[in-house]
Amino acid sequence: LFSLNSESVLNKVATTAIEKTGLDIKYTSVEGGLFDGLKIKGFNYEDKLKADLKFKADFKAMSSGVVHVEDINISNLWIDEAFLKSFTGDSNKSKPKKESKESFIKKLIVEHARLNIVDFHYGDYVVETLNLQIDDLSYDMKKDITAKIHADLESNVAKAKLNAQIKDEKYTMYLDAYPEKAFITPF
Repeated sequence: LFSLNSESVLNKVATTAIEKTGLDIKYTSVEGGLFDGLKIKGFNYEDKLKADLKFKADFKAMSSGVVHVEDINISNLWIDEAFLKSFTGDSNKSKPKKESKESFIKKLIVEHARLNIVDFHYGDYVVETLNLQIDDLSYDMKKDITAKIHADLESNVAKAKLNAQIKDEKYTMYLDAYPEKAFITPF
C-alpha cells in the first residue's frame, strides 16, 4: 500500500500509462497519492486541452459501485476552440447509438468540485473567467439527484453570478446578470 502513495511510483505509473495510450499527453508533475489525493500540474493534451488538476476519491467505495469523489479541482482550464468544435459537429449525429447496458456505477457522489476556465473562445463568445463550484452532488444514476451550484462568469456577453439547488426534478436558481452593452446593442 505504501508504494501506491509514493510520488516516484505514481510518476512511473503515469508515464507508463500515458505511453500505452499512444496519446500526446504531457504534465509537469504528479504529486500526492491514491489515499491522500493526487495533484497533476501542467496537464497538456496535444496543446488542445490544458489544466491543473487536484483529485481525491474514496477508491474503496468503487467495489460497491459508488463513485465517491471527495474533492476535485480543475483550475486554469484552457480548451482550444477548434478542438471543442470537433466534438460539436455533425459527425456526432451520424454515429449509431449503442444499446444501454446496466452500468457498474450505481451512485455518484461528489462532495466538492471546482472548475476554473480562463481565456475561452468559441466563435464570437469570449469567456475571460468562469468559476464553477458544485457541492454535495448525489446522483443514483436513475432519477434522484441533489446538488448545490455556484457560478461566477465574466465574458463579452455578460457578467453573471448563479446560485442554484437541485433536488430531484425541482431546480431553484438565482441569477444576477449584467449584459455587456456592446454585445446586446445589435439586437
